[in-house]
Amino acid sequence: MFFNPIIYISIEIYYQYKYMILILLILLICNQIFCKNLTIIAASKHENVVWLNNFKDNYDVRIYRPNEIGYKYTTLYEKGFEVVMYLKYIIDNYHNLSDYNIFIHAHLTSWHSRNMSQIIPRLNNASYHNLNIDYFQKINIQNSKDYKNIIDELTTIVYNKTIPYVNGYCCAQFIVSKENIQKHKLSIYRQLDFWLYSTKQHNHYSSRAFEYLWSYILGGAYDLEPYENGLCSIINCTESELKDKNMNFKLKFSNNVWYSK
Repeated sequence: MFFNPIIYISIEIYYQYKYMILILLILLICNQIFCKNLTIIAASKHENVVWLNNFKDNYDVRIYRPNEIGYKYTTLYEKGFEVVMYLKYIIDNYHNLSDYNIFIHAHLTSWHSRNMSQIIPRLNNASYHNLNIDYFQKINIQNSKDYKNIIDELTTIVYNKTIPYVNGYCCAQFIVSKENIQKHKLSIYRQLDFWLYSTKQHNHYSSRAFEYLWSYILGGAYDLEPYENGLCSIINCTESELKDKNMNFKLKFSNNVWYSK
């Protein structure tokens, strides 16, 4: 019988290190299938961002500031409020995106958003979800003298067509998967960035147009309906929370306790 030393050594290594090999295989599978990495992209101007420090152990937290020389996460120009920072992250990291990417304003809470420090840890990993579920908008683009031309230009860049209306949630905070971002070529995001850089539109109009369109650009739908289970459509809820009809739009936060109005 032919003796193959390579096979013999391989068998010896297996029996001596089989548990270590098994652990490494499990970690590899976990990394590819179950253990997803997440990045928080926070668009900041003058906000207090201390609250984001609580996420740095479990998330890649990147606080962007517009046009700030010497700062690590900055942009080359300042236009469109959060839009320029969102596009900067996508363009710079297109080939190395996290599995899930959470785009938010740097404030902890606002008139349009709940306490993000309590929403983010409970988020479902979704291909696309808006994080502001209290204000649902229906925009008839054809009748909008302020936004029709802007939205037509942007949708033509992304999909080479225009749309008659857009339904969705307000205020440009969302979670989106790497796969959804990469459904469009990098060149599309560069064209959007160039449009923003070149436009003469006021920041209010350019940012609002993107706000209306993020769900279409990154989620693929311009005719959304309100989430059936409200907040529980985007976060992991308990059974009692799912049964609570007030969870839809009346939920508030008090420290770490959930309660309804």
